[in-house]
Amino acid sequence: MENLELKKFFLCLIFLVFVTEHADSATLYVSVDGNDKWSGRLSQPNKENADGPLASLTGARDAIRRLKSHKPLTEPLRVIISEGTYAMEEPFVLTAADSGTKECPISYEAGAGSRPIFTGRRVISGFNRSVNDIWQTQIPEVAKGKWYFEQLYVNGRRVIRAREPNRFYFYMGATNEVPIEQGKDVYRRTTLVRTDAIDVLKKVSSEELGDVTLVAYHKWNITKRFINGIDPAANTIITVGEKLKDYSSWDPNTRFHLENFKAALDSSGEW
Repeated sequence: MENLELKKFFLCLIFLVFVTEHADSATLYVSVDGNDKWSGRLSQPNKENADGPLASLTGARDAIRRLKSHKPLTEPLRVIISEGTYAMEEPFVLTAADSGTKECPISYEAGAGSRPIFTGRRVISGFNRSVNDIWQTQIPEVAKGKWYFEQLYVNGRRVIRAREPNRFYFYMGATNEVPIEQGKDVYRRTTLVRTDAIDVLKKVSSEELGDVTLVAYHKWNITKRFINGIDPAANTIITVGEKLKDYSSWDPNTRFHLENFKAALDSSGEW
């Protein structure tokens, strides 16, 4: 009797080991403590074996591609993502080649009780207080033209880009556009504005003018364009871009504001 019970115990143990290994083979783990060079089979790092979870969605996707290149999936495959903030330097792309099948679907899901966050943010540090209580830092990638950004968050709150006017808007007059080069959708638009907008732009140096952004609110659209030039005598602003659609043109009294220049940095919370 004892031998029979012992045999049952070993049979159950063998079955348990088989089920566990079988389940592990159909599950990959992703963790902020992971490494895309690891197998992703373990939910926690194992320093002794230099193995553990993967570090990114891309790492998991590529691991699945390698699995599928050896043989077709024979069971559903789950990617379990643990709690944490995952920095992304490029979009996460899935193609038809990354699909599962009806019998063997592939799923990406948060672990039990987890709320992972995926973000394309970059942390900016090294700020120092300057004159007039303005905080400044140097970003070498921006200075070299390798990086440009239009949004800034401080302590999780999106802050306002330096703009004029601080409240409400400027308003356009007549505007027209002409093609710059035949056969290409690039047009020079000349827009009549009131003197209040021109007076603001007169404060901007010629070196800085090309960084000033005109933000127009027309119909249901918002269009952003860098300013290519101004004509103070004619009260006009010149921008270059694609031809506007007839149903969404810049009509007289179209609202707009100007942003991204030092003279507009005059209110607390702007950058």
